[in-house]
Amino acid sequence: MLIRHSGRGVCYVVVAWWDNQNELLNRVFVRVGEAESPWRDSGGAYSFCVWDLQVLWHERNAFVRHVMSPQSCPDLDGYLADVYSTDAPADASHRSTQ
Repeated sequence: MLIRHSGRGVCYVVVAWWDNQNELLNRVFVRVGEAESPWRDSGGAYSFCVWDLQVLWHERNAFVRHVMSPQSCPDLDGYLADVYSTDAPADASHRSTQ
């Protein structure tokens, strides 16, 4: 899962992946200030914000529906095709995709 989020003076990229059967691990990278500033690992100083929780909720539901369902084989094609995308809400600026 990838979330790109532009905040006040900081741009964020959240990268998340499934591991250990049912755990969504993540790393947050930030770019502070100007567009020419380098991206760096946040080192735990930053996290995802309230606007990103809708993306995480979609990811959780897609994973449960396609991968953890009781059917005989996970539907990986269905999971990969189940993409969440939205335009920014009125009071936040972000574009998010799975």
